[in-house]
Amino acid sequence: QEGCARGSSFGHKMEAARLALNNLPRLGNKKAVRVGRGRSSRRPRTAGRGMIGQHSRESVPPGFEGGQTPFWLRAPKHGVTRREPLVQYETLNLWKLQEYVKTGKIDASKPIDMVTLIRSNIVNDVRAGIKLLGGGSEEFSVPLNIRLSQASQSAIAAVEKAGGSIECVYYNPVNINYFRNPEKFLKVPRPGLPRGGLREWYQKPENRGYLSKATAAAALDAVYKQMLAKNEELLAERGIKA
Repeated sequence: QEGCARGSSFGHKMEAARLALNNLPRLGNKKAVRVGRGRSSRRPRTAGRGMIGQHSRESVPPGFEGGQTPFWLRAPKHGVTRREPLVQYETLNLWKLQEYVKTGKIDASKPIDMVTLIRSNIVNDVRAGIKLLGGGSEEFSVPLNIRLSQASQSAIAAVEKAGGSIECVYYNPVNINYFRNPEKFLKVPRPGLPRGGLREWYQKPENRGYLSKATAAAALDAVYKQMLAKNEELLAERGIKA
């Protein structure tokens, strides 16, 4: 028993000795090798990088193939579904629209379209279109005839309650550029049809979409005639005959 006790105590002492700081291996004290310091050094002359080539002059990222199209771009991709691009509209609230009408910046006696909104600077940097929101719908009381890209259900209800009307029309990027700078176009660009789920949105009557009233061809012709009439109005303001 005494020997076992002595052995067990000796084992505990050895275990404690293994956990001591002076017995830990030196992991971070590896001496750095100085490269390119003559033949007597471990990495003389070319410093272990070889003779010539890109790898001897600079680091090359993984997958780089000298400038040609890498393999991960050349190989076909499987199982990837195409997503529709996200359309981001510039938002416009009802309270701001009513404020511009009351201050005379927008003429309420004429139909309010995309050109009117963009030229009044009520929205900035229009790229895809303008969406009317219902902010301030409780105090909205001006009857307006509005034609723009999209509108929320609260905005539609507020405009129609005030005695106005609203129509949502899709405009492609070329039409938006025409609305921003009509003087840079020699002729009015024809509108196009929306794609995918966006087209279904304009076909619903509750959204006041222009595709819910007529066929696609008839709706496009109606929108194009409206754009032509607006172009003649802009030319008349500048004193130019169509």
